[in-house]
Amino acid sequence: AGPNLSLVFDAISENGSLEASAAAITASKGVVASVLGAVKSPLPHVKIIASGARLAYDQPDVGKKIFEALQGLLDRGELIPNPVTIMPGGLNGVEAGWELGRTHAISGEKLVYRIADTVF
Repeated sequence: AGPNLSLVFDAISENGSLEASAAAITASKGVVASVLGAVKSPLPHVKIIASGARLAYDQPDVGKKIFEALQGLLDRGELIPNPVTIMPGGLNGVEAGWELGRTHAISGEKLVYRIADTVF
């Protein structure tokens, strides 16, 4: 995270992810943007705000501005998405993905299962 991390975007916002996001803030003050809305922060130096993800769909003019801003952040390397791992076997690979998580063999990766790759 580095010594001055002050901004975190929590794309999960449940099951302890907000607490982990707040704990990742290493600057003297920080903000966590939550996809599920603003809640009370577990830490006094961290503010949790609603990210506006719903707003992007409910108000298309706002959504357009949000997605343009996100694209700029991605293009400049200021927002770095998690790496993606495509799991083999489609849905038949889900158990292998769970095992990777249980054994802590993955961290910060998005596992993708292609339904079309599933053999029934």
